[in-house]
Amino acid sequence: HNLSRLSEMTGIVLETEYVDILAEMNAFHIEGRYPESLATPPTKEEALSYITRAEKVYQWLMNQL
Repeated sequence: HNLSRLSEMTGIVLETEYVDILAEMNAFHIEGRYPESLATPPTKEEALSYITRAEKVYQWLMNQL
Protein backbone atom coordinates (compact mmCIF):
# COMPACT_ATOMS: atom_id res chain seq x y z
CA HIS A 1 0.00 0.00 0.00
CA ASN A 2 1.06 3.55 -0.61
CA LEU A 3 1.45 4.98 2.90
CA SER A 4 1.26 8.56 1.68
CA ARG A 5 -1.99 7.87 -0.17
CA LEU A 6 -3.48 6.01 2.78
CA SER A 7 -2.68 8.92 5.07
CA GLU A 8 -4.45 11.29 2.66
CA MET A 9 -7.52 9.06 2.65
CA THR A 10 -7.87 9.31 6.44
CA GLY A 11 -8.53 13.02 6.34
CA ILE A 12 -6.01 13.54 9.15
CA VAL A 13 -3.67 16.39 8.31
CA LEU A 14 -0.15 15.14 8.89
CA GLU A 15 2.76 17.35 9.76
CA THR A 16 5.28 17.66 6.92
CA GLU A 17 7.83 15.66 8.89
CA TYR A 18 5.46 12.68 9.08
CA VAL A 19 4.51 12.92 5.41
CA ASP A 20 8.22 12.79 4.54
CA ILE A 21 8.79 9.74 6.75
CA LEU A 22 5.90 7.85 5.15
CA ALA A 23 7.12 8.77 1.67
CA GLU A 24 10.59 7.42 2.47
CA MET A 25 9.12 4.21 3.84
CA ASN A 26 7.09 3.67 0.66
CA ALA A 27 10.33 2.84 -1.14
CA PHE A 28 10.79 -0.23 1.04
CA HIS A 29 7.26 -1.43 0.41
CA ILE A 30 7.71 -1.24 -3.35
CA GLU A 31 10.98 -3.13 -3.12
CA GLY A 32 9.31 -5.78 -0.98
CA ARG A 33 6.61 -6.40 -3.58
CA TYR A 34 8.88 -6.04 -6.59
CA PRO A 35 12.28 -7.55 -5.67
CA GLU A 36 13.69 -6.82 -9.11
CA SER A 37 13.64 -3.13 -8.19
CA LEU A 38 15.48 -3.78 -4.94
CA ALA A 39 18.01 -1.09 -4.14
CA THR A 40 20.84 -1.38 -1.67
CA PRO A 41 19.29 -2.35 1.67
CA PRO A 42 19.66 0.12 4.52
CA THR A 43 22.49 -0.29 6.96
CA LYS A 44 21.66 -1.40 10.49
CA GLU A 45 21.89 2.20 11.67
CA GLU A 46 19.60 3.41 8.89
CA ALA A 47 17.09 0.63 9.63
CA LEU A 48 17.05 1.56 13.31
CA SER A 49 16.48 5.19 12.36
CA TYR A 50 13.50 4.20 10.18
CA ILE A 51 12.05 2.14 13.03
CA THR A 52 12.42 5.03 15.45
CA ARG A 53 10.81 7.48 13.05
CA ALA A 54 7.99 5.04 12.19
CA GLU A 55 7.29 4.69 15.91
CA LYS A 56 7.10 8.48 16.19
CA VAL A 57 4.52 8.63 13.39
CA TYR A 58 2.56 5.75 14.94
CA GLN A 59 2.47 7.40 18.38
CA TRP A 60 1.35 10.70 16.86
CA LEU A 61 -1.42 8.97 14.90
CA MET A 62 -2.62 7.09 17.98
CA ASN A 63 -2.88 10.40 19.85
CA GLN A 64 -5.17 11.72 17.09
CA LEU A 65 -7.86 9.15 17.87
